[in-house]
Amino acid sequence: MKKILVLALAVLTGAGVLQAQEKRDTIRPRQTAPGQQKHGGKQKGLEAELGLSKEQSQQWKTLNQEFRKQHQAVNADSTLSVPQKKEKSRELYQERQKKINGMLSADQQVKYRKYQQELRKKVQGIKKADIMEKDKDSTK
Repeated sequence: MKKILVLALAVLTGAGVLQAQEKRDTIRPRQTAPGQQKHGGKQKGLEAELGLSKEQSQQWKTLNQEFRKQHQAVNADSTLSVPQKKEKSRELYQERQKKINGMLSADQQVKYRKYQQELRKKVQGIKKADIMEKDKDSTK
């Protein structure tokens, strides 16, 4: 009797593992914008699109590194509540935007705002596609 129970448990466990592996195949790869590479390609594409000088490019890189460190510190701070973390992150983002606008020319600022708008539309499209896919999967 014990052997039958152990065998049934092993079969059920194996079936669960196989089913989990099948679901992994349906995960979509991370989408990138045309002409961009993963891992740093976004910055290079943006540099070219905005026409950043080498000095501006270095400032941009340094600014992003500082922002990332500060943002990670906020997220890691266990003394802050979730709303406080959101507010602090929003303040950091606004400070970053002011610094970016300060280093860009007027023409570059226009191009950057346009880039941001296009990026928002793209992200919203991806989110909608993900929601539709989840809805489709949940009806199965």
